[in-house]
Amino acid sequence: MKNRHLAVLLLVCVYVLSVPLYGISEDRTYHEGIFKVILPSTWTRMPQQMLDEMKKNMVSGGRELARASKSADPNDISHEAIPFVSGFYLQDGNRRILLTFSGVSSPIIMNRDEMYKTNQERVKWGIDTGRLKKTSKGVSKMDIDGIPCLLQDIELRKGRMQDYLFFVPEYPRMVYGLSIISDDMATYNKHANDLASIIKSIKIVRKSLK
Repeated sequence: MKNRHLAVLLLVCVYVLSVPLYGISEDRTYHEGIFKVILPSTWTRMPQQMLDEMKKNMVSGGRELARASKSADPNDISHEAIPFVSGFYLQDGNRRILLTFSGVSSPIIMNRDEMYKTNQERVKWGIDTGRLKKTSKGVSKMDIDGIPCLLQDIELRKGRMQDYLFFVPEYPRMVYGLSIISDDMATYNKHANDLASIIKSIKIVRKSLK
C-alpha cells in the first residue's frame, strides 16, 4: 500500500515540476475539475496542446523518479491515472508563476495520514539528494473548504512550489492537486498576497468531474 501511495505522489510531484512555462482570461470564476476558483484578469489559461505534452512528461518523469528513488513501482504510473489537468499562468516581465490543477487516481483508498508520512519521506529524500533546498518548509495538514488537505511547501534551486493535495470523501480513490510554482523567489514574494487570496477563494464542487 505504501508503494502505491508513493506512485500517486510521484505523479503529482512530477506534474507540478513538468508544467511548461507558457496563451486571454477575464476576471471570473473558473471551474477546474472539482475546483472552483476566482482569478484576476492577469492570469492566462494554458493551451490544451501544452497540457497534453505536460501529461506525457508527468508519466515519463514519474517513472524515472520512481526508478531513481526506488520508492514506487514505475508500472503504477500511467496516463490512465490522470483524469484531468489544467492550468493558468501569471506573466511578470520574463518570469511566470503557474497555477495548476490535477486529479490523480489510485488503485487503493487514499489516506491523508499515510500520505503525510509519505510526503515527509519524499521531502527528506529531495533535500538529502540536493533536489530541494534545506530551507523547504515541508509538509503540513490543513482543511480547505471543509476538505482534508496536505500542503507541501518546498523550495527549488531558484524558486518555490506549494502543492495542495485534497482528500475528498466522495472520491476516496483520488488525490486532487492544486499547485503554485514559481521559478524565481523574488517573483513569488512579490505576488504572495494575491496568491493567498486565490487560495482563500477555493471551493470544492462535490459532484462528478466534468
